[in-house]
Amino acid sequence: MASPFGPKQSLSLKLQQKLSPQQIQLMKLLQIPTANLEQRIQEELEANPALEEGDETADLTEGMSEMDLSDAEINFYEREKNEG
Repeated sequence: MASPFGPKQSLSLKLQQKLSPQQIQLMKLLQIPTANLEQRIQEELEANPALEEGDETADLTEGMSEMDLSDAEINFYEREKNEG
């Protein structure tokens, strides 16, 4: 017996996210305690000659203008003065 409402239609929507290998590796690294992470980084630096240890300060200030840097220094020294 045919339905009095006509043909049945349905719509389905599926959302799926797949993690890239880099995302999986990052999730694993975020779960490692700091001491183990530092050891792991050192091992990677020794095992892979293409890697080199960088200057953290240079990484933080890269892309900042001279004005941004001077403002950051002033704010740092003001906080030091207020705390000390």
